[in-house]
Amino acid sequence: MGPDTLLIPTTEQRPHRGITVGSPKYPLVSVIIPTKNSERTIRRCLESVCAQTYRNFEIVVVDNFSSDSTLRIAKEYADVVLLAGPERTSQVKLGAANSKGDFIYKIDSDFVLEPSVLEKAVKVALDEKAVGVVIPNLSDPKVSFWSEVRFFERLSYVGYEKIEAARFFRHDVYNMVGGHDSTLVAYEEHDVHNKVSKLGRIAHVQGASEWHIGEPRKLAEIVTTSWYYGKTAIRYVRLYPHIAATQILPVRRSLFNQRMVFLHRPRLFLGLAIYETAKYISGFLGLLAQVTWPFSPPFSQLAQSPKIIDHQLHSASSVHDEPLFREPSHLFGITIVIPTYNSRVTLARCLASIRGQTHSPNAVIVVDRFSKDDTAAVATAEGAKVIEIGVNRSLARNVGLEHSESGGVLFVDSDMILPPLLIEECETGLIRDDALIIPEISVGTGFWAECKSAERKTYIRNEMIEAARCFRRNALLPLGGYDPRLEAGEDWDLQIRAKTAGLTFGRTAVMIEHDEGKPTLLTLLRKKYFYGKIFGIYLATNPYAGVRQLNPFRRILEPTFATLPKDPLHGTGIFILRTLEFTVAGVGHLSRILARNTRDNNGK
Repeated sequence: MGPDTLLIPTTEQRPHRGITVGSPKYPLVSVIIPTKNSERTIRRCLESVCAQTYRNFEIVVVDNFSSDSTLRIAKEYADVVLLAGPERTSQVKLGAANSKGDFIYKIDSDFVLEPSVLEKAVKVALDEKAVGVVIPNLSDPKVSFWSEVRFFERLSYVGYEKIEAARFFRHDVYNMVGGHDSTLVAYEEHDVHNKVSKLGRIAHVQGASEWHIGEPRKLAEIVTTSWYYGKTAIRYVRLYPHIAATQILPVRRSLFNQRMVFLHRPRLFLGLAIYETAKYISGFLGLLAQVTWPFSPPFSQLAQSPKIIDHQLHSASSVHDEPLFREPSHLFGITIVIPTYNSRVTLARCLASIRGQTHSPNAVIVVDRFSKDDTAAVATAEGAKVIEIGVNRSLARNVGLEHSESGGVLFVDSDMILPPLLIEECETGLIRDDALIIPEISVGTGFWAECKSAERKTYIRNEMIEAARCFRRNALLPLGGYDPRLEAGEDWDLQIRAKTAGLTFGRTAVMIEHDEGKPTLLTLLRKKYFYGKIFGIYLATNPYAGVRQLNPFRRILEPTFATLPKDPLHGTGIFILRTLEFTVAGVGHLSRILARNTRDNNGK
């Protein structure tokens, strides 16, 4: 058997698909699949479920607002399609709440099931009167060399109770323990397993497996994933310190079960050594970054209750007939506000990208600081409204906000290039949320621009670094817009105040390109020196967040370690650049303090 085994036996005496009612002999199984941009694997996953020899099941797909074709594919197979977020655990709980099964079975969208998995899971659950069932989970060894290593590693865990976790539960027992803990991002399945095991027997399926086809192709993917799980595992470790210690030990007794395989295949043995070393070092560094550093408490979202953003429930008969989304009766118009100063060259490219949008903005407002290079003329030629006023960037944005008349406002810098679908996504995104975070990537020429590009990619979905750029106008005005005292960190400050005020945040799928040009090392360091001189106000206003965001351990080592395995040259460049930037920023900050003290002493 394997992940490619998808046979559909014709066993007429079994109940047929679509009965969707439970009976003592043939209980209904609800297969719950959380998804997020899973178009690469979801079809194979769903086909493997539909190919089960046990026919009395329903498929519940809970999608976290995918921007690809995941929802369309899901509607071809699923009985129930829901939309929910923000975390996978919230998706599973929502799916369980809207399912009818006597048993629930949670699988990931990159799993392929052998045809007899459901049949054997139901049989062993009934025969042994079990509250939960463990089904072996193996890696598809055909994906890459590293997946072959992981296959033998996972094979060694089969039957090892301290490592395996059940995904198949009696529905009533699952509800009794409260389901998945929505505050957990990592090891959430082990948490449910631990709670359910206290209420009854956990059985094991023999002779049928789940196959994980979303396997890493490069060592860098393993490092990135392990870093993430290391950072998010702390809550589970605190809940189950003794169990967790056994589960995360680098050298596990179960690995010796495969010792003969590895000893007879030196290449595989070397791969295992490299894999385990990379996995545990990156996981430990992630844990260290999140826990032991004094300014690095657990993620803020772990302390929050899950939020169901929206959902659509479809009956099995109508799931194929309804559109993925209802067309809203009203879209938020967007005004783009661009503060400028001597930005003629970059502004022209920015405005050209705005001109190429699939949905045109209501207005483009350029707030110029009396540029001397014809910036205002460039803006006027492109049809933008130009306001010339001698204020800093924060005040310029507020001026643009005050002059806007649309329901939504998007703030961009003059050196940004907008993807064609951005305005369209902002218009629809603001229907659901008060503010939108737009991921940013850097483009440019030269070694240091390439380092900046690699660095910025590591910040995507980093809640401490990213900040919203698009807002509902009526949600932003009560906050007072940007703090006019700030010339650095003003976007972070607004993000903090917006969260405190209870604004909801969404994300766009498309990314803004930040045009770095061809910077020299000296140019980059001068910029950081200037920011260092003016960043003190932000630190005084937001001391806790500021220290976390400027934690050199995070800001230097995280992007370095995330980049080094796949790109050693630019990973080293990031380390050098970030170290120098932090040094000159610190010098700039210190010079500002000394200048202020000197001025105060002279005043006395």
